[in-house]
Amino acid sequence: GTYFIGANASTSVSFPTSFPNACVHADCSGGRLDFAAQDNNPIISGFSQFSATVYSSADTSTSGSWFAIGY
Repeated sequence: GTYFIGANASTSVSFPTSFPNACVHADCSGGRLDFAAQDNNPIISGFSQFSATVYSSADTSTSGSWFAIGY
């Protein structure tokens, strides 16, 4: 899926279909490539069988994609 997140914020992304038992891994891409900046790439800060939370400490808004694996 895809996400949009504001500066220094988090957002929740709902899985299109919940995993019957559990999500075992979630990851995201996006952000910006700025070697002079600190903490500029979004991360998955938590997940459940229904959704994941994307957190970004960048000072600008960003978008990207996410991927989750479960059973």
